[in-house]
Amino acid sequence: MKIRTALFAIMLAMPVAVWSQTPAPAPAPALKAPFAAMQANLNRIPNPAEKERWQANTALWQTKINRSGPLEGSDLAAMKAPFDTMKANVAKITDAGEKERWQANVDMWQVLMNQPGKVAKEGRDKMRVSLEAIKANLAKVRVAAEKERWEANRELWTVTLRLM
Repeated sequence: MKIRTALFAIMLAMPVAVWSQTPAPAPAPALKAPFAAMQANLNRIPNPAEKERWQANTALWQTKINRSGPLEGSDLAAMKAPFDTMKANVAKITDAGEKERWQANVDMWQVLMNQPGKVAKEGRDKMRVSLEAIKANLAKVRVAAEKERWEANRELWTVTLRLM
């Protein structure tokens, strides 16, 4: 009888032990291609302030893509400096179209960082409004390399929202 009880206990424990050793899923493949395109494009940015914004944005995406699940405290700590850099830089933009795109981007990062677990419906709705502002604003971008970066960034946000 004791052997049966022991075997039963082992059978119950095995799935839990196996499950806890399963590696975390890899980031969504749909995020990798647009991120690689945006990252490869960074060297083509001539303006130092714009380059600083894109480097900060890329650092935020790198942290987000490296985390297959919800953001954790260590992720948020790593994201704080690039987010603050980007936010301060965006405040200095004088071109209205450029500022609109970047402010929408900052707003989406703010929602994501304020609700690192599951983003509430209100947050997702706010992110969708910001994403629509970026999509509408993309027609104003005339420089091909800049448009490529924004299209990659838009795709990253689109996929991120779809996965929420």
